Amino acid sequence: TAYCLKHGLTIQAYGCLAGGLLSDHFLHRDKPGSTRTDPDAVSLGKYHEVIEQWGTWELFQELLSTLRMIGNKHRVSISMVAMRWVMQQP
Repeated sequence: TAYCLKHGLTIQAYGCLAGGLLSDHFLHRDKPGSTRTDPDAVSLGKYHEVIEQWGTWELFQELLSTLRMIGNKHRVSISMVAMRWVMQQP
């Protein structure tokens, strides 16, 4: 990380957008279906588990709404707000 700091580089870890859950697509949506019955939700399963450990889907919706307000102010997506926050972390 010292090299990256010295040269102004950032490294994005896999999953910094929670598999796409940190996006406008999931704002005001019901939580994804069961990974057993919804094949499109399989890749979201591990990220959904993290959200459940952090809080409820309703609380996550509050987070997305807050990120949307910030995004509106700067005319960017929820994902861009989330990525900016990640990039600002040392």
